[in-house]
Amino acid sequence: MAKIGVTIPKGTPTLGQRLKNAFVFGMIGGTAAKLGGGKFANGAVSGAFSRLFNDLKPEEIPDGAAACMDEDCYYKEIAKEPFGDPYYVQGHDEYDFVKVHPWGEGWKEVGHAFTLFYDKRIQAIGIGIENMEELKLGVFETKIKYQDYKVKYKYVFPRETPTYSEVRKFIEPRQKGKPIRVSDKPYKFDY
Repeated sequence: MAKIGVTIPKGTPTLGQRLKNAFVFGMIGGTAAKLGGGKFANGAVSGAFSRLFNDLKPEEIPDGAAACMDEDCYYKEIAKEPFGDPYYVQGHDEYDFVKVHPWGEGWKEVGHAFTLFYDKRIQAIGIGIENMEELKLGVFETKIKYQDYKVKYKYVFPRETPTYSEVRKFIEPRQKGKPIRVSDKPYKFDY
């Protein structure tokens, strides 16, 4: 007597998983409908049936692919090449403590001038003025290096037509390295 077998594709949810998914999505759909001013029952039925429909076929996602939200598809990068010269864009400000003269940086020069006098007391005053410092929170401007790439993506539509794919090209800017300070001196202080 021959056996009749049914092959279940890998990744297909079991009946218990389907019912659990339908219940959870029914609750979510009903709650969302109620919060939106509609009927709980209508939202629950819509949520449950949409989840049951999605569980009918396994998702045939290629290895290394990611979800493509705007076109309900899956995509995979297949090639990229640099496009144009690298360029810099303004980055976020960085904050760091720096040592500054409390009366202004010009006072360091005044203190240094006092150290040139012959009188030791005036020299001591000059050294004291020159070496005065305090910590302030400085704000540094940064820039970030970018490089544009011509990127080829392969789009696959698994639910409707699993065999269909389409290759598209995009130009994408990509960050190259960490932000770089434009200057060693802060452009302002955050008190």
